Amino acid sequence: MNEVIKVHVEDFYSIAAREGVPELVKIDVEGFETEVLNGMSQSLQSENLKAIIIELNGSGGRYGFDEKLIHDKLQKNGFQPYQYDPFKRELELLQHFGSHNTIYVKDIAFVKSRVEAADKVSIFSETF
Repeated sequence: MNEVIKVHVEDFYSIAAREGVPELVKIDVEGFETEVLNGMSQSLQSENLKAIIIELNGSGGRYGFDEKLIHDKLQKNGFQPYQYDPFKRELELLQHFGSHNTIYVKDIAFVKSRVEAADKVSIFSETF
């Protein structure tokens, strides 16, 4: 039973042209990160794009993509890899890309100010 489900797909460039380049982008495409970033070339250079959350866990290798090239591309566009500690509410600069979600930040002052200004969250008896 092979049911076909049609899904509307729109490239990032078209969305950014219509809505504007966002401040934050979360990319979760299970190995097709290279293709998404290739479609974002102009937006990667935009001053409005402050950060990208992306998981580089080796899944790109299934499709012939080298995740080191993704890391290099992001760095060439001014992004640096950070890890976020939600308990301390702090960003830590990484010396390499991780195997989990990594936050690539272009404007660290902007991102830090947003983290500091964000409402605290209470979970059970602790507030973060």
